[in-house]
Amino acid sequence: MLSFAPLTLFISVTEGELGDQEGTGGRWCAVHHVDGIRVLREGRKSPDLAIAKIDDHPTVHLSAAVGSTQRHHAGFNIEGIAFLGLCVHWRRHEKRAKANDTQENYDGEKKRLDEPVDLHRNSSLSGTILQECRGRTQGPHSRRFLRHARRRSDQRYGRAVIVKSCHSDAARQRNLASRCAVNRAILHDLPQITPLRPPSGVNFPALPVFLNSSPWRVILKDLCTTLILILCFSTAPALAQGSAGDQTKKPLTIEAIFAEGGITGRPPEAAQWSPDGSKLSFVQRDDAGEHGELWYVDTATGEKKVLVSEAKLAALAPDATKIKDEREKERVTRYHVAAYVWSPDSKSLLFNSQGQLWIYSLENGTAVQFTSSPDPTQDPKFAPDGTHIAYVRKHNLFVQSMAAQDGKPLTADSDENILNGEVDWVYAEELSVRSNYFWSPNSKEIVFLQMNEKPVPTYPIVDWLPTHPKVDQEKYPKAGDPNPVVRVGVVAAKGGKPKWITLTNDTDIYIPRFGWVRDGILWAEVLNRAQDTMDLYFVDAKSGHSRKVLTESSPGSWVDVNDVFRVLKSGDRFLWSSWRDGHTHLFLYSFDKQNPLGAEAKLDRQLEKGDYEVLSVEAVDENAVYFVANQGGYRQRNVFSVNLDGSGLRRLSQQDGWHSASFSENGAHWLDRYSNVTTPPQWAMCAVSGPCNKVWESRGVADYGLVAPKYLDFKADDGSTLYGQLFLPPDTPAGKIPVIVHVYGGPAAQLVTDAWEGTTGLFHQRLLREGFAIFTVDNRGTPYRGRAFSASIRHEFGAIELKDQLGSLTQVLAQYPQLDKDRVAMWGWSNGASMTLYAMTHSDAFKAGVSVAPVTDYRNYDTIYTERYMGLPKDNAKGYDEGAVTKTAAQLHGALLLVHGTSDDNVHFQNSVQMIDALIKADKHFELMIYPNKTHGIAGKSARTHLFQMIEEHFERELK
Repeated sequence: MLSFAPLTLFISVTEGELGDQEGTGGRWCAVHHVDGIRVLREGRKSPDLAIAKIDDHPTVHLSAAVGSTQRHHAGFNIEGIAFLGLCVHWRRHEKRAKANDTQENYDGEKKRLDEPVDLHRNSSLSGTILQECRGRTQGPHSRRFLRHARRRSDQRYGRAVIVKSCHSDAARQRNLASRCAVNRAILHDLPQITPLRPPSGVNFPALPVFLNSSPWRVILKDLCTTLILILCFSTAPALAQGSAGDQTKKPLTIEAIFAEGGITGRPPEAAQWSPDGSKLSFVQRDDAGEHGELWYVDTATGEKKVLVSEAKLAALAPDATKIKDEREKERVTRYHVAAYVWSPDSKSLLFNSQGQLWIYSLENGTAVQFTSSPDPTQDPKFAPDGTHIAYVRKHNLFVQSMAAQDGKPLTADSDENILNGEVDWVYAEELSVRSNYFWSPNSKEIVFLQMNEKPVPTYPIVDWLPTHPKVDQEKYPKAGDPNPVVRVGVVAAKGGKPKWITLTNDTDIYIPRFGWVRDGILWAEVLNRAQDTMDLYFVDAKSGHSRKVLTESSPGSWVDVNDVFRVLKSGDRFLWSSWRDGHTHLFLYSFDKQNPLGAEAKLDRQLEKGDYEVLSVEAVDENAVYFVANQGGYRQRNVFSVNLDGSGLRRLSQQDGWHSASFSENGAHWLDRYSNVTTPPQWAMCAVSGPCNKVWESRGVADYGLVAPKYLDFKADDGSTLYGQLFLPPDTPAGKIPVIVHVYGGPAAQLVTDAWEGTTGLFHQRLLREGFAIFTVDNRGTPYRGRAFSASIRHEFGAIELKDQLGSLTQVLAQYPQLDKDRVAMWGWSNGASMTLYAMTHSDAFKAGVSVAPVTDYRNYDTIYTERYMGLPKDNAKGYDEGAVTKTAAQLHGALLLVHGTSDDNVHFQNSVQMIDALIKADKHFELMIYPNKTHGIAGKSARTHLFQMIEEHFERELK
């Protein structure tokens, strides 16, 4: 039987101006342990001020906000402590939040009630809405159950939350539930507040009397008020027992995470090596991008100096993040379009400033405009001898001498569907093509790819914001559609008719890579439509004759396109990569230097092997090849070198974690970009045979108390090992912990890494503070685990991935019994968004989910990516049908938040529209957030802040 301490409550009610986007009113209550009960109108605007000790008793805030005239009892039971309350709800304000998403100040004069309130009067609560309440631990020895009383996702009836600090940031003030951040009630070292005392002569019975009373009625005149009565006894002091670390941690707000520069600062951009290897250059801007300089590090001395001043750089290389056109901004930032180009003699720089070229002399510090056409130029390149510059303008290839006033067209196609030397969307996105033309070593010719997009269907991207919407027709081949027709051409730099090269009679092909073996001899890779066979051709540029010198095939999987092909300076050997032995490794081939087309290339040797993947080749010289691999651990990335005779494999990078590298052309130095899961990025310039010197490092994060993950291994049903990671809250509650599964699950990305996870990782750290656990596993079908592991999902998207996700989730729940199996959510972006929808429509394991920019039917996605893994729709209709979540919308389980940008040119908004239609027809309720004119990344401070507030609020609402 419970025994209660003879305490009574004193309640102060603050009418705050705490409206939300839907216009609900808000009221704040501070509950004090003093003698008696009285309801007073406090004049504080910020409930934070009321946090204190009053007469050595803790002060706890409770918030409530509602969106209707409904009312209900709130009944709580926390480890045997009875919590009773009555929520009297008020009408929703008719006013709406302003379009700029700032807080609306609602009308209502502040009033003060000085008379006592009789809580013993009976009340009729017919029509009361009662639902099971759920919550999480509040203090080390107690647990709070948070009630959700809501009928549908668009009707909020009420919520009560125990908090430490209320609305500490603007995001909280815009919360649809007008709630506070849920934190421990840490009362140590807080400012004291004069206790509120009941008037003399007022006596109220002790709390046990209230427990035995009939239902109470609270009349607060015309005030909109929520009262919560808490019966506090022996465990009350536990609410004050926060960890000391909580007080010293820096706040981790969503606004700070997604501010310009963020928590860690803006990293350098556009790092390049000068051709002579003497300088490592990069652009360094302030967080807002308003100020920036081009710096360099001298490789001989390690000294760091300004190469181009702020005033000059502002005109020559404006900040790409300030580009107004969202699609162009994403193209420039996503594909790392170069802000400048070094001249071959390392004496000048070429800048592309808003489509016009400028040459900046490093000797005299002056810039001269090189082009002045009304049509913008792109992809400029110096000729190897430095006498000319080539570029693309209006889908044609131009060359301009250093002394000329204007460029000379090398191609003259007027049809906008014909691209000469220009990269279309699907090649850039899915084959990582960044340029489609290349100078010959002697500067006399240019080889280029022509893309004919006439047969490619278009997709309309609509700007809905103007009075009369604008439509841009994007050339986009969806699975099964015709691709661009491509061919290789060679043209003299001085002009003339291009020579077209015949490689194969098959026109339904991809040409993902090509270039020069030496003057007069070309090479080209030809990938078939099924992407399981790639042929390497050598071509005589003069005659146009070609020969297949190597065939790479991968039946039952696919051939990955990469940048490994390199011709050694000796001119008779080249580097190749293949996963023919089950993992991606390096191979050295030789050919007849005098007659390259005379015979097929000969395999000399495999340079290295093992249970790991070579991920990129960064440099090759006559003695060694330098590459990045995950040898030593799937979660790691390290830099290695191996001699060309296959000996001397050694690791160059020092710390465990995640490294990427960029080598100077002379192979003497390399740039090491490093991070790990709790260390944000840092840059160092390293000598290949010597030490490293720091170039730049992020702002420190030690004061944030970031949580490191527990790395875990799981077993799939076929015996494969699955790698996962689990983040637990820093102050582990005594009760069950809700779990959020972060997923990607597709063949293009790995999530379980010992790498800095950027803003997403910081957002997860914030969720940890809010009491969630974050779980991630890389299922079969994710990359960098070898051919069999990756290809296990071929022709079947969804089923195996979900099986691995659910199997690993079951195993981690068993290993960590403090995790709540009944409160599990999933969220993901792009393929992860598709996986979230698949999981929520093919299982009942997830109570909630957030899907950002999903593919909902892979018939809607592009040819190259989709067909690589799924084949053609006509050949695999069953696989496409079974992977389409639009067809299983009626099986949706859990509360879904669906998000998409209307200008997404990658995963079209069409996908979400089709899902919306399917859900409505299935009578399934869900939440939707659309971001006008935003692309696949939903980029920008305002959009990202708003989005992640929505995500957090969704999880708070559905899991607590």
